[in-house]
Amino acid sequence: MDQPTWIGHSLSGRYKISALLGKGGMSAVHKANDPNLKRVVTIKLIHPHLSTDGSFIHRFKKEAAAVAAFRHPNIVQVHDFNVDEEVYYMVLEFIPGETLQERLKELKRSNSKISIEQAIRTILNICDAMGYAHKGGMIHRNIKPANIMLDVHGQAILMDFGIVKIVDDDTHTATGAVIGTARYMSPEVIRSETPHERSDIYSLGVTFYEMLSGTPPFNANSAMSLMMRHLNDPVPDLRELRPDVPAELVAIINRSLQKDREQRYRSADEMAGDLRRIFARLEAVPVSSPPPTIGTPIPTATRTSAPTATEPEPVILAANTEAPAATQTPNTAPTVTSTLPPLYVRINSITVNADDDYVVDDETFGYTEIPPGQHVHFFFDTVPVEQAGSPGNGRWRTASL
Repeated sequence: MDQPTWIGHSLSGRYKISALLGKGGMSAVHKANDPNLKRVVTIKLIHPHLSTDGSFIHRFKKEAAAVAAFRHPNIVQVHDFNVDEEVYYMVLEFIPGETLQERLKELKRSNSKISIEQAIRTILNICDAMGYAHKGGMIHRNIKPANIMLDVHGQAILMDFGIVKIVDDDTHTATGAVIGTARYMSPEVIRSETPHERSDIYSLGVTFYEMLSGTPPFNANSAMSLMMRHLNDPVPDLRELRPDVPAELVAIINRSLQKDREQRYRSADEMAGDLRRIFARLEAVPVSSPPPTIGTPIPTATRTSAPTATEPEPVILAANTEAPAATQTPNTAPTVTSTLPPLYVRINSITVNADDDYVVDDETFGYTEIPPGQHVHFFFDTVPVEQAGSPGNGRWRTASL
């Protein structure tokens, strides 16, 4: 049954359609109401010309059932799939929010860029979703900003798992690809090879690059030109477009965008592991933040072994959200001292070790590396010695060694 508009009509006597949300090459997406469960849902109506294809119907039933079995917070939930008078449709959860594509377009219009931290959070959500699905034997095949929803809580949710496979299983190639899809195609998919988990990683790398820079790594006026660039052109230097992106993050993106899939991350989980290490460091010492000023609270430091007097040893940081009652500082502005305390430690760098601990390289002044048994002032090397003052309130507290 082909309707000029489905708005106001019901499917299978149950789902009443209220609005058109969008259209694609395979389906039209509508908002609808499910009176049985009293909830709003999303209806994906498969275009009629596909419903006459017997192989399509077989794939639809098989793949829709596989995706409906997924239970992951970062994958859109499939509630139902059915047919109503030769109209095939899927019923999915309705997610209030916007697509990542819409968010990026709005940022571009306002000449803004997404924060590095938010970009990492989004990609971590999608890595988790991909890793879960890949373990279940499902490859997405069409990772791109238009298929990532950002809900009202800031979580990223991956949509349309298995849709490409439903539309065109064994014969899926780059032939006839539109520019919007070609922007995110991996080289092996362009060469009509069988899609792989690492093909999804490549597409996610393209998405990540676009999030941070505001533009995909490769652009062209035609799908064929775009695909040739994916096959042959080196990845443009991301830091030329956005200098504040940490070099370690650029390395992660470049690895995900290797032409040879064997040189990419072996899994989404492996990529997520590297991202979490960088994200933890950015949260502790934000790259985009100004240098600490006088009175900035300093992390607690504890030593892991007896240091020598000639060579400073890294210090492991332990986060403290609240100081013990005996050392709690009143909630007042920090007092700035005119002279530096006689015993102090200057922090030169912070890194993350293999165990995901924060490691601080420091120098001691006024005493040897043996703890003196009294209060020691810590501050970053970005603060001139003569300007270092007393620490104040905050999430971190100073250490009494």
